[in-house]
Parts: sequence; structure tokens; C-alpha cells
Amino acid sequence: MEKLTNSITFEELKKQSFTLEIQNTPLKKPEMVKKYLINHYQDREEQNIYYEFNNMTHPDNKRFISTTGNGLFDCIQAAYALHMDLCLSADDLWISVCNNLSNHINNNSEKYRHFFVNHEGKKELRVTLPVEHFTNFPNKKNRWDLVTDLLSEEIKKNTEGNIAQLMTNDFSTSGLIDKVGSQICLMATMKSYFQYTGIIPMCGIQNIHFKGGEADFTKLVQKVKSLRQNYSLDEQLSTYLTNIEEIFNKILEQICNKKADVDFWNKILDEEETFIRIGSGCSRKVKYTGWIVKLFGLYNDNKDFIDRDSLPSFQSEAPVLIIDMNQGGKKFNFAFKQSFYGFEEIAPNTLKPISNICIELKNE
Repeated sequence: MEKLTNSITFEELKKQSFTLEIQNTPLKKPEMVKKYLINHYQDREEQNIYYEFNNMTHPDNKRFISTTGNGLFDCIQAAYALHMDLCLSADDLWISVCNNLSNHINNNSEKYRHFFVNHEGKKELRVTLPVEHFTNFPNKKNRWDLVTDLLSEEIKKNTEGNIAQLMTNDFSTSGLIDKVGSQICLMATMKSYFQYTGIIPMCGIQNIHFKGGEADFTKLVQKVKSLRQNYSLDEQLSTYLTNIEEIFNKILEQICNKKADVDFWNKILDEEETFIRIGSGCSRKVKYTGWIVKLFGLYNDNKDFIDRDSLPSFQSEAPVLIIDMNQGGKKFNFAFKQSFYGFEEIAPNTLKPISNICIELKNE
């Protein structure tokens, strides 16, 4: 992770910069400069803001708080009035443009809606935050930049054109603060169209142990693909097969690359608790979401949620008639059954589902 604070001397900064000589205006006397700054601005006092970072060149430099709420303007105005040098970057100027754009779009959000999104109202953009970077939440060591990174990526997926990429500071001078600042500006620009939510999962899978290997899971994907191409009998079945092919491809990709997609596995399952009023009381109901729900798509009309009462039993049963000629043609009716019986703990903290077969004599 890039440092959130900088520490660089002015001489080092100049080596990284291009200096444009404007004119030789007479320097103001130091006491006049000091008086002007004190009268127009104030030294930055500690405020009750815990989660704050800036791109100051060096933490020991004198700093002044903007009296207009526009530090860029105040900086330029002070340098102009006091005949001082000015240091600017493309990041400073671009985020100024983006702030103007943000205010304009928010003031005309419905007018411009169709330029950016194809939905009505506010769509929730929900991201899963990696637990290891958000322990003892909230604190200053949490990876706040990951929040803006993940949400900006979701904005990119859910907007028309390249507005998300366009608004992001990606110049050679762009540090982490510049990038995160522009991402926050992007989020502010789109806030009339989206609701932003970050989830720190309480639960989660630590490791996945895949039996077999790449060849097995390649064959798994091929089997689903063959089903989809040859046996998509209706739209419901076609949607189901398309969904699970996408899931299995993501699993195969991770096996091939030997690299886990943490966000993918954190989204395997989530649960929401709701209460339904019944008479003078209420009943608790749990709704499950996550990509695992897509495995049951044919049972829940390919919805993105399922409740415990509507979970399929995943039990297959086939009737088989067996005639024993050694007993004079006696007939036996059997039920051949397959089910997921349950699961077992095959090692400490490691669970595996149990597949079960059963041959049941129904009657003679």
C-alpha cells in the first residue's frame, strides 16, 4: 500500500517538477507576509476528525486553512497577492474541474440521468471489504482507500461510457491521496443514482480445498457449456445454465492461476434477517443472498435470494421394478435415492458435504 502521507523537501520536489518563470515581481517583506496570512487565513488547528489524510509535502510545513472552502483559489490568491511562487499539479486542476462537474450534475441529476445510468431511483452498490484490512473497525489503520477503489469499480460497471475512468486522477504525479480524492469526487458525482454500501463480513471461508484438479474443473465447465448449448429448453433453464457456467469459470480461473479471488468467496453467501407481522406478533425470517443461490436457480425462478423454507432438498429418487424369476416372477418395487446427506468435519476446521445413496424397498 502506498503511504498516505508524503515527506519530501522542496528541493526534491523541484527536481520532479517543471518550473515556468513568469516574472520578477518584488518580494514582500517577511513581516508583511506573516501579517497578511494571519489576517486572511489561520493556522490549521486540530479538529475532531479522526479519519483524515492529506498530501502535504512535509508534515512540518506551515499550513493554513481555507476561509472560503476553496483551498485552490485561496492558495492562488495568496501567491498572487504576496508575489510568491506557486506549485500546481495536473491533479489539482483536474479535481477542480471534477468538483464543478459534480455540483452541476447533482443540481441537474434527472436531466442527465440517461447519460450515465439506465435505471430509475438509486441503485445500491454493495462491496465486500476484506476482513484483514478492517479489524478493530473503525480505526485509522483501516484500508479506507480500498473502499473507494471497490466502489469506483462498481460505478464503472454500472455507468454508461467511461466517466469513472475519466474522473480518476491518473497522472504521473497522482499519489494515493490524489487518486482517492478523485474517486470520492466520482462517488459524489453519482450519488443521485447510487447508494454506497460496504460490508465487513462477520463470517467467511478461510481456505478452499478442491478435490481433483484443473482437468476435473475444466471438464465441469465443459459439461455445463454442453448442457447450455444443447439443452436450453426454455429461458429459465438457459438463464440458470448461463449463471452457473459463469460461476464455475471463475472457480476454474482461480485454480489455474493458483490465486484466490477473496471478494468472490466473500460473496458466496450473505443473510438478511426480516420480521413478518402475524397478528399481534411477528415471525423471524432469514433471506439468503450471494452467488451460491444461483445453484438453486431452477427452484427459485433465478431470483437473487432464497429463504430457508424454500431451499431445495437436493434429493433425487428413481422408482425401479425388479422381477426375481427365481421366486416365480415375484416383483419388488424399489426407490433408488441420492441426496446430500449432510456434511462432515474431515479435519479440524475443515468441512466437506456428504453425498449419500439409498436403496429403499417400497413394497412387494
